[in-house]
Amino acid sequence: MTNYFDKKNLIMLGALVIVLAFLIEPLASSPRNGSGTGVTTGTGTQLNASAKKIAGIALVNATVTEYQPSIRVVNYAQVKGEIKKLQDEGIATYTTPVSANEIIVNLVKGDDVPAAALRLQKENVTTLASVILTPPSSFEVTTVQGKMNASTEMISGEIDATVPIGEQLQLRLAGNVQDGVLMDIASIDLIPVRKNIALRATLKEKSRLNEQIGVAWEKRDQFTDNSISALVTGELDNATVKTYISDAVAFKAPMPSNKTLLSILASNYTWIEKINVSGKEVLGVGDRGIAVYHNFTDKQKIIDDLAIYNVTVSFPETVVEVNYSASGNESKTLSQVLTEANISTTVQTQGVVGKMEIANDVITDETGRDYIVGQKEFESVIPADTAIGQSVAFSMEVNVVANRIVKINSADFMGRLGTG
Repeated sequence: MTNYFDKKNLIMLGALVIVLAFLIEPLASSPRNGSGTGVTTGTGTQLNASAKKIAGIALVNATVTEYQPSIRVVNYAQVKGEIKKLQDEGIATYTTPVSANEIIVNLVKGDDVPAAALRLQKENVTTLASVILTPPSSFEVTTVQGKMNASTEMISGEIDATVPIGEQLQLRLAGNVQDGVLMDIASIDLIPVRKNIALRATLKEKSRLNEQIGVAWEKRDQFTDNSISALVTGELDNATVKTYISDAVAFKAPMPSNKTLLSILASNYTWIEKINVSGKEVLGVGDRGIAVYHNFTDKQKIIDDLAIYNVTVSFPETVVEVNYSASGNESKTLSQVLTEANISTTVQTQGVVGKMEIANDVITDETGRDYIVGQKEFESVIPADTAIGQSVAFSMEVNVVANRIVKINSADFMGRLGTG
């Protein structure tokens, strides 16, 4: 058999994969097998056997069309009871052991795969099934020779068995293009998409206090991550520092006209920061405000200079966020550390960093769609008086592959719901 992935193509394809890996966050476990038609185009036209094969990668949206009537279950011991129920209900027929922790559950119909797999969802249990996906009639492939359009009749592989039939998935395919057809598909990766979703979780542990320092605009040059970190290191237990510096002044209403902005630009005040844009230095004046050099702190100078143009501005505070141990064993508080350093500023306790846990293996969003929870633990800032075991509502941004939450990017506190 001819090996179409010759050394040259493999090297060039590897380079493409490395580049795209920085642009896409693939699912940790991609399907084991994938193949294109490798014989005819989508219209059944015979391929030109002498046409050159070119390695490439395509990002496509493909629709789940059909499942083989079986589910591969990894770590199945804790769902033996549910497998027995599927058999008793006539949905599953028999099982085939694969290894000590893996089993094949054979079903009567392939259409029952997603619903049956959803019933087998438990923490650390994986359900996979062989699937046929239908891609668009034409899609773009990035090759070592540039971009080109290609097609393929179908894509087969193994994916998360809970994905409903008719669902559209974002895929990354690696294969060869020959005579306008993507074939010899060597890998199929499901690409996560970002989604906002409301979830509830239980507080398991209070790990750190979350406090903020408000720094006057004219004193912002005294505060950096490094300066505060140096101050609290050894004084506060397990402290982390994040500084949100505002090196800008914001226009007050009414906003200045374009003519006024041009006048400010022409004056070229030395306190207006120059910003590099596409290799050129331009003055940092925008629709909402003006960028100011970090070491310039003369508020009155700015007020006087802009008064010529009847422009008024506000001076936003810089915010320093400090998280440190909430165990009660720390010898000092952040306020005490700042006072001893002769830094006069207000410390506000925003809450605690809570270690949260999502109790359910499957959750339902506001549209009624079920999602499998792949990441169950996360941290978020919550009110300091939240009780251990209390249920808390969050607005989350998550990465979703099909109907599985694979990563929690952020979790914003919405409210407390009670205990349990």
